[in-house]
Amino acid sequence: MADEVTIIGTPVSPYVRKVLALLELKKISYKIDPVVAFYTDEDFLKINPLRRIPVLLHDGNTIIDSSVIAAYIEETFPTPSTLPSSPGDRATARWLEEFSDTRMADIFLWRCFGSVVLKPGLWNEERDLKTYRETLAGPVVEIMDYLETIAPEDGFLFGDIGLGDISIAIIFWNMRVARWQPDPKQWPKAAAWIARTEAHPALARSTDWAMAMLRTPVPAQRDKAIEIGVPVTDETYLRAVEPTRGPMSQF
Repeated sequence: MADEVTIIGTPVSPYVRKVLALLELKKISYKIDPVVAFYTDEDFLKINPLRRIPVLLHDGNTIIDSSVIAAYIEETFPTPSTLPSSPGDRATARWLEEFSDTRMADIFLWRCFGSVVLKPGLWNEERDLKTYRETLAGPVVEIMDYLETIAPEDGFLFGDIGLGDISIAIIFWNMRVARWQPDPKQWPKAAAWIARTEAHPALARSTDWAMAMLRTPVPAQRDKAIEIGVPVTDETYLRAVEPTRGPMSQF
């Protein structure tokens, strides 16, 4: 019998939530070690030298990076598929995942969320309001304008909710935490599409977990996860020490 799926990483991370949403859609049971990557030690670096989350453990395999994990989940648990049937549509879904992992992560997660949430909350540094405001006025608008051109009029991109929808929507909870959300008057299709995707039970469950854990000090987050019903692992890589940046950390 194959090992149960284990996800290492806090649901506060949008890319952890992406992976959890895919597992939920496929009705695959899992357990979570809800660590903040910066609060790990050398043992975690043996698994992922970049000190990043998520990491998936399953059937003797250690899978790193949310996009690689998504592909592994799809290949290991192919039914129901989270990708559309045609090669062209599958390529589009994977492109949107790549767009989220790169451009949206840089602008939304690091320059916005990082500047006003991670800096003070994680590193005890002053908010970088200049970067935040400039990013909202420039690159965020550019991204939203693009999303408005590809957003479906209703429903999801390729029928049922799938990888493409989830990959785009995951980061907007973090943006709300950073006190910004898309204006439905300026981007009506994109805002409605994002809201529909976020409201889907597959994603909403881990988003609720993220909110509860965000408001909890890192050393107490594992206990909070247990309290709110997160299926946690017996062991953890979380260490109650000062945070340490990873080799590619921007904040």
